[in-house]
Amino acid sequence: MTPSTPIRLRDIRWGVASAVGVLFFFAGIWVFTAVESRTGLTTNALSVARTGSAEVRSCSADPLRLWLTSVCDAQVRWAGESTTVARRVHSTHPLSGTVEVQLRNEGHSRNGGRSGRTVVAADYPHHQDGALYFVVMTGICGGGLALGIVLGSLLSKLLPPRRPERLRLRPLRRLRRKR
Repeated sequence: MTPSTPIRLRDIRWGVASAVGVLFFFAGIWVFTAVESRTGLTTNALSVARTGSAEVRSCSADPLRLWLTSVCDAQVRWAGESTTVARRVHSTHPLSGTVEVQLRNEGHSRNGGRSGRTVVAADYPHHQDGALYFVVMTGICGGGLALGIVLGSLLSKLLPPRRPERLRLRPLRRLRRKR
C-alpha cells in the first residue's frame, strides 16, 4: 500500500476484530491462571519443602486470581524452628486462627537457581495432569480469542459506512471525422 492509497474499510474492520480478539485472549489468560490456582491444576509433581503452622492475622480475596482464592498475612513457624516469620499464605478459602501450612516448590529452576516457592494452606489442592492442563489452557485462551474476534467483527459493523467516492466529470471530447 502506498501513502496515497486510501485505507479500505475492510482493513479497518479486520483491525478492530483482531484488536478485540487479542484483548479477549489476554483476558482468557487471566481466567486460566485463576482456574489453575483455584483447582491446583499443574504439570509438576507435588514438592513440599517445609511444613509448619501459621497464625493468621488477616485475609483478603486475591484479585490476580479473579477473587477465587484468598491471600492471608500470617506469622509462620516452620517445623523444628522456634522463630516465626511473616509470610503470605495462599488458600482456596479465607483462613482464621492457627492453620497448618506447606512451603511448596512451584515450577522448575534454571541454572541451579531457586524455583518459585509459595506458602499455602495444607489443604490447598494439587492436581497434576499435563493433558488436562493443555486442554484447559488452549480451551480458555483459544475460546477467548475466538469470542473476541466474533465480538470485534460485530462491533466493527457499527462503524459508519464508507463515504461514496466523489466522481469527477471530465469534459466530453468530440471526435471530428475527417472527410
